[in-house]
Amino acid sequence: MTDVPLAPARQSSNLGRIALRWGLYAVLFLFALYYLMPLFVMITTSLKSLDEIRTGDLIALPREVTFDAWIKAWSGACTGILIPPSIAYIIIGLVLGVSASTLFLAAAVPGVMIMLSIMITNVVMNRIHGYENAEAGFSFKRWLAAIYDGR
Repeated sequence: MTDVPLAPARQSSNLGRIALRWGLYAVLFLFALYYLMPLFVMITTSLKSLDEIRTGDLIALPREVTFDAWIKAWSGACTGILIPPSIAYIIIGLVLGVSASTLFLAAAVPGVMIMLSIMITNVVMNRIHGYENAEAGFSFKRWLAAIYDGR
């Protein structure tokens, strides 16, 4: 049998793997740029004045950097006060890679437990201090009447 050198064949397959790997990295880099383009547009648009947004190109860099939009948004927006847990759940879900609906569902049982503990504490404190006719006892009819009056 004759000895055949195998080194050149291995070298060409290694070059092919390296070329494929660099091609894969280039494609992944292009997809990452495409995926991050909305973030770039959001940041550059937030640094533009309102007149520049109306007349300019969305992708163009701001001619003059201004933080007026940031100041107006942070001083006037109050969505965090309206629904504070939802924002935290969404951020936690994004960081951990968990669905926000799953986080809301997971918080239902502890939320009910906290609500019941507050209600029981309220009943005990009302009985101890005698608030709101506490000696009369529980009546389902009075409870329904109270709910109807509170609508």
